[in-house]
Amino acid sequence: MADIRIIRGQRIAPDIEQALRFAGYGSKGEAWERAEGMCRDMAPLLRRSLQAKAALAFAGERLYVILTLGAAVSRQLDRYRDDGDDVGALLFDAMADTCLFALEQQVLQQLRLICRQKGCGIVCRHEPGSDLPLSVQADVIRETSAGRTVGVTVNASMALSPVKSMSLVFDLGDDPAVFQVNHDCTSCPKTDCTQRQAGTSQEVHITCPGGCRVHDYIQAQGTALAMPCGGKGMCGKCRVRVVQGTLPVTPEDRRIFSDEQLAQGWRLACKAVTRDAVELVVPVQEQQGFSAVAADSTDPAAVVTEGHDYGLAVDIGTTTLAAALVDCTDGQILATATAVNSQRSFGADVISRIGAACHGKGKALQKAVRRDLTRLVQQLFQDHPGVAGHCHRMAIAANTTMLHLLMGWSCEGLGNWPFHPVSLGGGTYEVQAVLGRQGVLTDCTVTLLPGMSTYVGADITAGIW
Repeated sequence: MADIRIIRGQRIAPDIEQALRFAGYGSKGEAWERAEGMCRDMAPLLRRSLQAKAALAFAGERLYVILTLGAAVSRQLDRYRDDGDDVGALLFDAMADTCLFALEQQVLQQLRLICRQKGCGIVCRHEPGSDLPLSVQADVIRETSAGRTVGVTVNASMALSPVKSMSLVFDLGDDPAVFQVNHDCTSCPKTDCTQRQAGTSQEVHITCPGGCRVHDYIQAQGTALAMPCGGKGMCGKCRVRVVQGTLPVTPEDRRIFSDEQLAQGWRLACKAVTRDAVELVVPVQEQQGFSAVAADSTDPAAVVTEGHDYGLAVDIGTTTLAAALVDCTDGQILATATAVNSQRSFGADVISRIGAACHGKGKALQKAVRRDLTRLVQQLFQDHPGVAGHCHRMAIAANTTMLHLLMGWSCEGLGNWPFHPVSLGGGTYEVQAVLGRQGVLTDCTVTLLPGMSTYVGADITAGIW
């Protein structure tokens, strides 16, 4: 049975300037001022009509959400239309849209707290009618018991009633730090949307040879391609477009893409296997929904002191990496650096990455985190070029899965009862055994801080210490 939560909107008011842009008023002028006056006159009526609320249903690996402004808003909109007031209906409708988006933001803020309490994260956002079939709205209504909880129903054409309602679907993960809930304009087919954010992606053309898995080949070419669901064909984030040649349509493609999008050549890279050479366009998205936090203790005036010992303190998180360059003689932190863990392209949580490692992706996962750590060290040394030759120690804290992926250890025991890890850490190694041949650190040892168990790792013990 789904865990259902009800959230009521608080102090929601229309954004008149945004509403005017939604309604097509491109620049301020006489028409803008007339419409702005009408909006201000209608705003109190809209606020009195609002019955904003949302229902959230945690069901298995998915979260279903329905949001609505209530039936009174829809009835008032119908009155403007019945009276033949087309301009009034247009402006009232646009203002209601801004209220629905404001409700969405309130719900997402509260959702972060709920997910933390439940110990889960969100790895992907879906929108029925965009990256999921519109028929999924029936699932959302059923799982949230929306007719009873928030007064929203769906008809045979999959239209929601009241009309000022919207549905969302999220894929859940086990890492609360992963919280990808925002709309992704780069993967939305509504290119004429007035809210569309331009410049969020670039396209890379790649020719895949015959007989290869598309996602694996793209990764091997050094192009990062998000796959937060771990290659299950669920999230739709690894989408690519065929521009020359053919790729068979998979059942997962049909679940994610509309018939029109399939005809345009859109496919899921994680499920695509080429028969012959095919040219693809790969949308390369910026990192979204992540921020890496480190202690703001960099001292720009700090200098390398002859005779002092230096070391590196590193935290490998599932989502982000953090490192500090430390003067071990006097305890001063010279610099800090952070980065996103690029292993996220193999899955957003540890379970997905364990699965990827157990299905032949272990070396690629190890290579990804080694590359990230080497870049972090290079970044730290940039402003302190004399440190490299005096840096002889590194300490790494990470959860048990991240340690296994870093060291290339088998992850078989992490994903199966009775959950026996190869090691809980605690050992000290030459740097080449941990980071490989990287040319940045040579005379340096690396200590992997010890954890407690398969799912209580060194990130926890380091914090306790």
